[in-house]
Amino acid sequence: MTGWAIGKSQDIPDGTHADDLYRKLAQIVLPLYYDDSTRWIWMMKQSISKIGSYFNSQRMMRRYATEAYIR
Repeated sequence: MTGWAIGKSQDIPDGTHADDLYRKLAQIVLPLYYDDSTRWIWMMKQSISKIGSYFNSQRMMRRYATEAYIR
């Protein structure tokens, strides 16, 4: 698991996504963070191990250079 989905579909109006975000923060994310730090740390480590190689500064600089200067 790498996080929580926000919104159920792309076809839903934007305000509904915000409502879903705040509901998940209040009912799922924040209680986990404050009440079960061991589980929270495990989830963050899992997230980093699965998507950390994609979300990094080297990839972003390469993409920026390709899309901004080479095109």
